[in-house]
Amino acid sequence: MIALKKVLCVAVGFLTLLMVPAFAQTQSDYKVHVYEEAALPGFLLQPGSYIFRQPSVSNPDLFEVMKPDGTTVGFVEAIPAQRTDTKYTELDLSAPDATGLRTVQAWYPGGRSDGFEFVYTHKEMRTLDRLARAQNVSSSVAGEP
Repeated sequence: MIALKKVLCVAVGFLTLLMVPAFAQTQSDYKVHVYEEAALPGFLLQPGSYIFRQPSVSNPDLFEVMKPDGTTVGFVEAIPAQRTDTKYTELDLSAPDATGLRTVQAWYPGGRSDGFEFVYTHKEMRTLDRLARAQNVSSSVAGEP
């Protein structure tokens, strides 16, 4: 009976140790600054600071994009990416398209060589171009350059 209690105590202690890291895992937040209007799949980012958060450890390719005040801008999925150059940039942007829109092609947290690539469908690109055109028109009407 005493041996059974010892075995149970050891088993409970071992399971407790295994569970602590699972409960200790927190969301990963990455601060990113965008210097010019750029698009992610599904939405436009205006110049400013953002937080990219991995809301789930079970899906490390899903990111929540938030403003510094915690307001959610949107969610985006990415695929792992590697780069061999040594430039220190966080965001790789495309060349401007016909509407002047630039897309975020890849994101390398902290300028690392491993990061995330964003994939855009044709439908998303058409939607983003439409949003960019509408935003440019509203900026012109408001008297902004």
